[in-house]
Amino acid sequence: MRSTNSGPSLTAASPTLTPQTPVEQADDNTEESIRTRAFQLYEERGMVDGHAEEDWLQAELEIRSRMAGKAA
Repeated sequence: MRSTNSGPSLTAASPTLTPQTPVEQADDNTEESIRTRAFQLYEERGMVDGHAEEDWLQAELEIRSRMAGKAA
């Protein structure tokens, strides 16, 4: 008889999730902010391909500058 359950095996070991440190959480939030801003720049350009690295670097500059201003 075939099993209809296509999910993960219940006997498989699940990876243990370790809580993130505040620094790791901040890094994740920063990267998400950069990703979001880079996509906004892509949209503002009319969704023209070929500028992903430029958009990422510009977004990173903006986000990290804003963060430095808040820390001061």
